[in-house]
Amino acid sequence: MNSYLKRFIFIFLLFLIAINGCCFIPIPRKAVIQPQCTFTITDEDGKAIKDCSLRLYWWEYPYKAQKKYNDYLSDYNGKIVIKQIIKKECIYPLMMHGIPFYNWTYCICKDDYITLIGSIYNVRRDDKFHIPIMLRKGKSVKICSDYDKIMLYEMSLERSDDGQLGKPKEIILESED
Repeated sequence: MNSYLKRFIFIFLLFLIAINGCCFIPIPRKAVIQPQCTFTITDEDGKAIKDCSLRLYWWEYPYKAQKKYNDYLSDYNGKIVIKQIIKKECIYPLMMHGIPFYNWTYCICKDDYITLIGSIYNVRRDDKFHIPIMLRKGKSVKICSDYDKIMLYEMSLERSDDGQLGKPKEIILESED
């Protein structure tokens, strides 16, 4: 067989594989796996809430697969400072779902305060977030350790104008009357 014909068949087969979305060409990138953000947690009167727990879930889109989570406690000023973590990884842009996008959902809980969830989306390396949180007095719902329930609430979050923050939402149980 002619060498040009062999080359043509080889290139044609590569083309078919590439358009089929099954091309395993890894491309390295640096991804933010934990955003840099500071939470300031206060009550309705603006007083700092000490020892408020925050669980930050890291999940990837499009699968909503939970990657991991970290737990934090607010200090005496009601602050929680989270340092940014960047990691090298390989992506596969020619594969279906070959480029994961990372997002974070946080759940804030303190006894005698209404539990609150919110999300952080589309973080770039130079993004720094300051997220003020105001907790209202009320019954606390202990769901921060249940990722599946958190994700049900997360899907209903309204995004902020810039599209990067899910507006925090209170979790209130219906009365059992």
